[in-house]
Amino acid sequence: MSGGPLDRHLTSHVASVIKEFYSREGFTVRENEHAVDIIVEANIGVTRIRIGFLVDCNGDFYSCIGRAYAAWKDGVIDKAVIIVSDQSVPASIAGKFGFIDFVFRDEIEAMVSARAVEGETVETFHYKPNVSVEDVLKLAEKHRGRFIKKGEFVGASTAFIPLYCFDVDFHTVDFVEDVLEHATAVLCFDGITGSTAHYDEGLRILGEWRGLGLLSNEAVAVLKRIAELGEASIAELKEEFGGSVDVESIIEVLVEKRLVEPIGMDIFALAEPPLEAAQLERILESKFAEFKTPGSPSCGFTMKPRVSVHNIVKILSAFGAVKGHRIVYYPLVLLVYRREVKGRTIEITILVDGLVKKRLAEVEELLGESPAVSDIDKIIEHILKKRDIEVCR
Repeated sequence: MSGGPLDRHLTSHVASVIKEFYSREGFTVRENEHAVDIIVEANIGVTRIRIGFLVDCNGDFYSCIGRAYAAWKDGVIDKAVIIVSDQSVPASIAGKFGFIDFVFRDEIEAMVSARAVEGETVETFHYKPNVSVEDVLKLAEKHRGRFIKKGEFVGASTAFIPLYCFDVDFHTVDFVEDVLEHATAVLCFDGITGSTAHYDEGLRILGEWRGLGLLSNEAVAVLKRIAELGEASIAELKEEFGGSVDVESIIEVLVEKRLVEPIGMDIFALAEPPLEAAQLERILESKFAEFKTPGSPSCGFTMKPRVSVHNIVKILSAFGAVKGHRIVYYPLVLLVYRREVKGRTIEITILVDGLVKKRLAEVEELLGESPAVSDIDKIIEHILKKRDIEVCR
């Protein structure tokens, strides 16, 4: 994709997105220092990390490389992100500097669009937990395993996980009859990893489409191109995307995530969308309507969404038309136990579905290896400090 220098309007939007995002995440944000447009800085554990963003390159990414190199050599930044408006950056240049990442115009436009999409007024509601303090005490005793038996039950707290629910007019091709078929459905994704959420006697996160929030922009571009062509061979995709995109690796990822499937020797088409997961919202409204409440939760802990609504929309758009979306906060209850093991104290946690009162998978299985685990750590710290049972009713 080609393009001229970034216009001032777009540059200003991109800078605003970067500053707002990192400020919200608790980073210190500074502007126009050491010939770097934006520097963000924070402690990650015991490590101090400093990232420099060069937003306005005036159409000359070589000058930005020089500015980034000078700031890195002087120890001002640990990593540089250079935003350029032209995809023609030579691969030899892009891969030469390990401390520099390049972000291109299509990604810039996605960032700006994401802010617009996520800034829209969206219908939001939450489900209050269907548990009492007495229920939690019974659950705490019921779920004591052999390992926990010797430990102490410390307390519990309500946590809400964000779900993004989309109204989608899916279109699929019946290659046998050579007709386009339509199905309107609601698919929900957890806002932490971007995996489809479904109902299986309670909330289940690891659906058929897993971890869509981790898909790269290149993978989304390949997915959309396959959708446009109906089917595509690896050779065709390599010719279209050139040597700068590892098409074979991307196809492996898309197949693993069940977004595309092989239909011939090195030929791929879109997979069927997981419409069996489309019953979650309907089941919740039919079974737990009395617990449905407008707005975001006002008590307990609300886990931060980590997945961009815009990115999920881009993926769904390959399969159909997104007609609308809303945010649903689902209640969980985190139980914390403490015991001594070989002279040290450890905490053991159990997640319980706040609506059906059943034990869920372990935290790592529910959320994957994601930053949301840090939210769980904060809840555990709170419970250990309060040593109480806090249920939002």
